Amino acid sequence: MLTIRQRFDVKLDRLSIEDFEMNIYGVSGDVCVLGEVTVRLGHTLVDELEGKINFLRNKKPELLKPKMIKVIYTMTATPKAVEKAGEYGIWIVTARQEYTPLKIHST
Repeated sequence: MLTIRQRFDVKLDRLSIEDFEMNIYGVSGDVCVLGEVTVRLGHTLVDELEGKINFLRNKKPELLKPKMIKVIYTMTATPKAVEKAGEYGIWIVTARQEYTPLKIHST
């Protein structure tokens, strides 16, 4: 399994703007990485990440790039979370496996 850093040369950090926070944010060329980190992933965090990405599209589009990777790093994920992440094209990854495949979206 390749990590984001092995696939793209991108420095990942936290994004914090006023009351808005995202655990994973990074930019490399025309690609941005947006995501969250949790120990146990449930379906509500999947919806929350999608909502945060929509917030950025509407309120801070300058932070996005033409290509986007949506990711959640976790220790374990519920089946419902994996199903919902697959519908949104969110890459769920752990230290040992990928629950869903990496997908590059157009912004």
